[in-house]
Amino acid sequence: MIKQSLPAVSTVSAENLEDFKTLDKIVVIGYFGADDKVSNETFSAVAESLRDSYLFGGTNDVALAKAEQVTQPSIILYKDFDERRNVFDGKFDQADITNFIKTVSIPLVGEIGPETYSGYMAVRD
Repeated sequence: MIKQSLPAVSTVSAENLEDFKTLDKIVVIGYFGADDKVSNETFSAVAESLRDSYLFGGTNDVALAKAEQVTQPSIILYKDFDERRNVFDGKFDQADITNFIKTVSIPLVGEIGPETYSGYMAVRD
């Protein structure tokens, strides 16, 4: 319900970053320059298409990106399992970002059941 009540991409700041990371099991945050329209639009398009499954945030704060040990533009997927965070390092297009999010959001080891079966099988392809 949280995902649908928030905008596709919520604004993240130094004050709310830590709280935002814990709003859901999987949170995706984009770190972009304010003048980087292409990266912002690409990330927003991904967020619109996946907003029912994942929580998205974005920031233009250079200091915040530096504190998270990334350079702009970057995307970090935070999760409450496995290695806790993954940094996107692929080609910055909608298909690659979507594939990254869907792949790293699946636990490396987990129980296969009705709720998780399709996720594990999709990663296999």
